[in-house]
Amino acid sequence: MIACFGEIMHRLRPEPDNLLLSQADKFHLEPGGSESNVAIALSHLGHKTTMLTGLPENPLGRKIIQYLRGHGVETDRVTFAENGRIGLYFTEKGCGHRPSRVFYDREGSAYNFLDEMVKDNDAWLDGCFWLHLSGIALATSSRAADFALALVEKACDKDIKVSLDINHRKQLWRWCKDQKERCDCLMKVAEKATVIVGNETDLEVGLFGNPSLGQDGLMTRLTEIAEKGNLAWVAVSRRKAEQADRNLFGGLLYDFRADPAMPEKLEAKPRTITLIVDRIGTGDTFCGAILDGFLNSIEPGKSLERAVMLGTLMHGASGDACLIDADFLEQCLADDSGRILR
Repeated sequence: MIACFGEIMHRLRPEPDNLLLSQADKFHLEPGGSESNVAIALSHLGHKTTMLTGLPENPLGRKIIQYLRGHGVETDRVTFAENGRIGLYFTEKGCGHRPSRVFYDREGSAYNFLDEMVKDNDAWLDGCFWLHLSGIALATSSRAADFALALVEKACDKDIKVSLDINHRKQLWRWCKDQKERCDCLMKVAEKATVIVGNETDLEVGLFGNPSLGQDGLMTRLTEIAEKGNLAWVAVSRRKAEQADRNLFGGLLYDFRADPAMPEKLEAKPRTITLIVDRIGTGDTFCGAILDGFLNSIEPGKSLERAVMLGTLMHGASGDACLIDADFLEQCLADDSGRILR
C-alpha cells in the first residue's frame, strides 16, 4: 500500500474559466491537493493507494471521501474532526501574457490539527511500504510540520520508503521566522527520502535557499544528500512558459543508485504544449509517473519519458487529478500526433 499524506482542499474556479476572480459570480467546486493528486495518478496507473489526512465531519469533507473513492483511493485512514473547516483555494486561468494565479484560504483548517486527531501514527502506517508527501504538507503551520516530521520518522522506523515532492509555495511557510528555518525543516524529510521530485525553483529556492545554484551547484548539493545513504532518484520537471497557454515541458532525472558521488544524468526532450486547458496538477502528474516508474523498476530514462508525456497530456484535461491509465499513456507515447484513436 502506498500512503499519500497531506491536505486536501476544495478548489473553486470561475465559470467560464477565462474570468478573473473579481469578475466571477459562479464557480466550479472540485477537490484538489498535491498529495491526493499523486494518490489518484498512482491509482489509475495500477497501484493500491490510501490517503492520510484530516477532514471536517460535514458535507464538504464527505464530498472529498466520495471523490477519492471514485478514483480508487482508499479512505479508511482519513480522520475526521467534529468541528473545524476545510481549506479552500481559488484559481484564475491565465491567457497569453496574463499568468494563471492561485489564492489560498486554508488557515485553521482541520488538517492543521492532526496532532489532536490522530492518536497512533504507527497504526496509521500499518500495511504501507511507501509514504509520499510534499513540502506543502509541512508549510501550512508549525503544528502540521511537527506532525509530518514525526510521521516521516515513524515511517523510517518501520522501514517504509519515503518520497518527497518539494512543491515550494512562497505564499505558505509563514510560520517560519526565516528562510533557513524553512530549508532546515524540509531538509529533515529530504535526507530520509528515496525519491525527490521538483522543478528547479523548488530545489534551488525551496530546499536549498539559493536561487543561483545552477545545475552544477544543484548536483553538488543533491550528492551531499545522496551520500547519506537513502536517495536513489531525483526527478526535475523543466518548464519554459512562453505564454500562459504555451509552454515547453521536459525533465531531468539523476540516478544515484550506482554511485552517489557520480549520478547518472538523463534528460527528456521538452514537448511543446499549446491550448492549455488547465495547468494545475500537472507537476503532481509528473511526480506520480516518476514514482510509478521507480516502483515498477522501469529503466530511468523510460520513466522520465513517461513522466514528461503524462504531465504533457494532463495540460489538456480539466481538474487537478490525472485520470489517464497506463494503457492510454503507452498509446500516446507510441503516437503523440493527437489523432483520434479508434
